[in-house]
Amino acid sequence: GIVVEGDLHRGHRFLAGEIALMCMGPQFVEADFGTRGCLETLAGLKALAARWPRTAFGDPDRWVARMFEAAQGGDTAAALAIEEAATLIGIAAANLSLVLDPSLIVLGGPVAQGEAFVAKVQRTVARIVPVPTEIVASTLDKEAPLWGSLLVATAAARERLRQRLREVPVPA
Repeated sequence: GIVVEGDLHRGHRFLAGEIALMCMGPQFVEADFGTRGCLETLAGLKALAARWPRTAFGDPDRWVARMFEAAQGGDTAAALAIEEAATLIGIAAANLSLVLDPSLIVLGGPVAQGEAFVAKVQRTVARIVPVPTEIVASTLDKEAPLWGSLLVATAAARERLRQRLREVPVPA
C-alpha cells in the first residue's frame, strides 16, 4: 500500500501500491498474465519455492527460514534464490523510489524478515537511486493485513463523518 500524509492512496482504479503486478522486463509484456513476469511471479514465494524446492512446502515462515539457514551454511541454490529475489525486489523498490520519492519503504512477508535480505535489497536500490530511500522490514508480520484493514476502515469512517458534518444544518 501507499500511505500519503496518513491516508491510504488507492489510485483512480484502486490499484495503487499493487507492486506485485509490476512487469519486470520487456520480454514479459506479450506473455499471459500468470507468466507475464510480474514481480510476484518472479520473486514471490512460489518463485522461491521453484528455485529452492528442497523444503519449500507448508508454512512459508518455516521453509523460508530454512532456506536462509541453508544459504548461510553454503547451499548455493538457496543463496542464488535469495539473491535473485532480493535483486528483483530491489529493482522494484528503486523504481518506486524514483517515481514516488517516499520517505520510507517497508518490506513485508516471510522473505523480508531476514536482515541479510533487506540489506541485499538496500544494496540494489543504492546502485540505482542517487539518494536511496530508507528500507526496513515490517514489524507487523502476520498482523499487517489487520492493520491495513483498520487503516482503510478508519479512513472510510473519517470521510463519512466529514460528509455528515457538512450535511448538518448550522443553527442561525
